[in-house]
Amino acid sequence: MNTNSQTLLKNEIKSLKQTIANLERSQVANEDRQELQYKYEFIVNTSCHFMTLISKDYIYEAANKAYCKAVEKTENEIIGKTVADIWGEDIFIKDIKRHFDKCFAGNTVEKYNDMLNFPALGLRPFEVSFYPYRNKNGKITHIVVVSKDISERQKIDGEQNKLEKLESLGVLAGGIAHDFNNLLTAILGNIELSMKRIESHDKLVSQLGKAETACLRAKNLTLQLLTFSKGGNPVKKIMRFDDSISDVIQNAITGSDTKYKLSISNNISQIEADLGQINQVINNVIANADQSMPNGGITTISIKNRVLEKENSLSMKDGHYVYLKIDDEGHGISYKHLKNIYDPYFTTKQKGRGLGLSTAFSILRNHGGYIFIDSILDQGTTCHIYLPAFEKKIENPTNGSGDQFRTVGKILVMDDEAPIRELVSEVLVAAGCSVEFAINGEEAIEKYKNAFETDRSFDAIILDLTIPQGMGGLETIQAIREIDKDVKAIVSSGYSNDPVMASFKEYGFCDVIPKPYAIEDLYAVIQSILSEK
Repeated sequence: MNTNSQTLLKNEIKSLKQTIANLERSQVANEDRQELQYKYEFIVNTSCHFMTLISKDYIYEAANKAYCKAVEKTENEIIGKTVADIWGEDIFIKDIKRHFDKCFAGNTVEKYNDMLNFPALGLRPFEVSFYPYRNKNGKITHIVVVSKDISERQKIDGEQNKLEKLESLGVLAGGIAHDFNNLLTAILGNIELSMKRIESHDKLVSQLGKAETACLRAKNLTLQLLTFSKGGNPVKKIMRFDDSISDVIQNAITGSDTKYKLSISNNISQIEADLGQINQVINNVIANADQSMPNGGITTISIKNRVLEKENSLSMKDGHYVYLKIDDEGHGISYKHLKNIYDPYFTTKQKGRGLGLSTAFSILRNHGGYIFIDSILDQGTTCHIYLPAFEKKIENPTNGSGDQFRTVGKILVMDDEAPIRELVSEVLVAAGCSVEFAINGEEAIEKYKNAFETDRSFDAIILDLTIPQGMGGLETIQAIREIDKDVKAIVSSGYSNDPVMASFKEYGFCDVIPKPYAIEDLYAVIQSILSEK
């Protein structure tokens, strides 16, 4: 074989090798394309979003599994059908066609929100996007439609909007409650003073008693207002349940045919609690019981001590508790709803807000307590409430009239409300105290400093937490403690759920008296402060 023949053969072999290599690469590339296509199909068919491919004749050429399931048809039953066949001619012409036509004109239609009625889902909000599909020549031949169910997102957004509205309402409610409590303090105090100054047989006593009861009910309204405002930390005092709980129960069932039976053990333990908040829990539970018996019935309330061992069926912390059991004869709660009863805004009542039990749950949790609900549909409901017993032996503060409360002390009262200053002055002066006043923090600091530096110090000070036109109680106590670290200060406010009121000792105060307060409450806190060594 000559040189030219050898060269030709080598070239042919090289060409053949190249052809084989090209064929091999073509086969591999084809296998890769098949694998890639499989992956895309897998992703599309496992997506929870609805995806379809529509031709220029509005004919389905592909639909993923989620879409098929939603329209309750197989892919074979969909492909070849027109959009009008699946959705109806009227809906297609009225609501859908314009988006396709816009997209075929070269415009992407993204995140178009609409209510769609899929057979398997019912009417739901969807976010729909229309994307033009172009072939390799750049010509639009199809439309890819992606539909995303946004009902859950809208629900979450709705709840967030509710919270934001409640937060705004809370600011308003808190302000209203503050002003309202200031007014109630003056009204309630003057009613009590009037009742002490007239003969017990005078018919005015009965009328003033009714006015006093109305004021106490109005006080409960402010607690409901404060449900919507921020905070809610309890302002705790040592207390025990007594017959006064009847007023709370009676208030919750006023105007209905519901009756109640109340039983309180004689040796009931004390608790450390916010009386207003605990009354609100009882009011909410009793109101629920009342509403579950539209034709009337009996609610039975029993209060007793209970000891829980370490291993108990309730999975609660062991220890001593005061246990409240509230039974009604109402229509009960279905098993499927029981797990949701503490959720905010959940209610089975047409006019309910769904805040009663969620508020009760929150209050009891802040007290280290528990609430459990047992119910059987059409057989009534039982509510179990546990509050930790306060096991230290502390006698109840002395309650009584100004004649029974006698002490000597020099008191500084800071409050911007003239009726409250006048009331406090009359009450404390009658009890043997001397009283001076300040309308804001600046004046209180100056008076306290002058008295301290001239050995005429105040024995105690009462500071209103919020002064709209000046320095409030928190800033004032901080400044006064720099003058006298041993100052005996009491904080008072109509914002009973302010964190300063709940944790007053952490902010430099010795005691707290939320507004509105009764005369006996004022006597008790002053006596407690002045008796400290």
